[in-house]
Amino acid sequence: MPDPAQSGPAGVETSALGELRQLLVGAELEQLAALHERVADPAKRTVDLAEALPGAIRTAKVKALRDALEPVFEKAFSNSVRKNPKELADAIYPIIGPAIRTSIAAAIRDFAEALNQIVEKSVSIRSIKWRVESIITGKPFAEILMARSLLYSVEQVFLIHRKSGLLLQHVAAQGAVLKDADMISGMLTAIQDFLSDSFTEGAQDLETVDAGRFKLWMTYSPKVLMVGAVGGTAPVNLRHVFRQALDQTEELLQSEINNFKQDDLSVFEPAKPILEACLLGQSAPEKQNKAKLWPYLAVIAAVIIALVTWRMVTQARWSNYFDSLREQPGIVITDVERHGSQYLLAGLKDPLAADPAALLAARKLDAAKIRFVWQPYLSLNTPFAAKRSQDEAVAKIQRQVIRFDTNSSKLLLTETEKIEAAAETIGQLLRVAPGARIAITGHADETGAPATNNKLSTERANQIADALAAQGIPRTAIDPTGAGNSSPLRKGTSEWDRATNRGVSFSVIMR
Repeated sequence: MPDPAQSGPAGVETSALGELRQLLVGAELEQLAALHERVADPAKRTVDLAEALPGAIRTAKVKALRDALEPVFEKAFSNSVRKNPKELADAIYPIIGPAIRTSIAAAIRDFAEALNQIVEKSVSIRSIKWRVESIITGKPFAEILMARSLLYSVEQVFLIHRKSGLLLQHVAAQGAVLKDADMISGMLTAIQDFLSDSFTEGAQDLETVDAGRFKLWMTYSPKVLMVGAVGGTAPVNLRHVFRQALDQTEELLQSEINNFKQDDLSVFEPAKPILEACLLGQSAPEKQNKAKLWPYLAVIAAVIIALVTWRMVTQARWSNYFDSLREQPGIVITDVERHGSQYLLAGLKDPLAADPAALLAARKLDAAKIRFVWQPYLSLNTPFAAKRSQDEAVAKIQRQVIRFDTNSSKLLLTETEKIEAAAETIGQLLRVAPGARIAITGHADETGAPATNNKLSTERANQIADALAAQGIPRTAIDPTGAGNSSPLRKGTSEWDRATNRGVSFSVIMR
């Protein structure tokens, strides 16, 4: 079947339209096809992106692109540092290593210089006064030494561009002799370059130059140099002042320093107040303001006297305590030793003697400063002997029990000796304690009626009271009573238990 585009009127028309379209938009169609092929090909897209991305990042107009890429790069760099810290350290070592060595060397040099200054000033009459002042005020001796002995002045400060040697800014103290500052800056740069190339190791800078009565203190940054003309003996921490001033200047004028043009120095005018803050100094103190030594000596003497007095008073209080302890009945001190602020006291102590620790509290002495080592003994002191005799008699009386037969209040012949022994012991007790009273309690066993037992126990108590009175014990010292079977002496049902409960017991009431 023939192609319609090639036969008949319609085919002629279609062919004509195709030729017309080719004539009108043929080039554009070819370009669109090429673009479609390029976009669909990943390799070609990668090449296009690699060519366009650096320029897009560099241009300041594509801020959104920079903001989008910045977190990605920061995170990637952070992860890389965490995973491979050694590689990063090796990479930056050529830069950081010399800087660290230079910093450490400068710190050691400053320390040595400060130490030399302290040693030179430490052996003199003035140094003794300064040490006394340090003790009184609580300030370090080195700080007082710096404040009293170092006399210096910073008369001029130069800010110099390192690469060109041009003077960026210059300040001078009032009354300073001014020369050509531009010529001075050029000479300083030339001298620094000559000495660095000839006499110092790589990556090191000249820090101090003697120039007659001045010392030139140099402080560096990558692009600028600050030089201070210092007269006299300045403290080493002046370097820290210069370093801070240089850092502030760089932070304030970073853009001006990086884009420095030799024909425009007015942009560095804001650095002038920072440089003027470095024009420091310390003059000699006025004679009338000199501290006198005698007030400090008086204070020290007063402190020493107070300490000695306090020690003597404390020692006297301890001595008085030991003397009073020796006078206590029932206490014998055999040894007192002192170990620093602690005491060790050894001796003999009657159980009835007063407590030495209680005597400490009465005299307001610290019990933690003394340790007691006591050996027990029985004192022959009359009050102690009488007290022991009394306690022994009370215990002996209260152990005594007089037994009776069943349903009887008649005293047994076998218990007569117990009556005599009890009467003798009661008599001894009454001689040392006339106010004592003897409670005689009659008892009965559990057999029998309660009324009968109450009557029987009372009769037994009265029987013993009469027997004791017959032995010479005053009736006023005896208090007989019956308890029936309500308070048995022994809990049990055996014959021995019942025999004990059919008895009379004694108790002593001291007044």
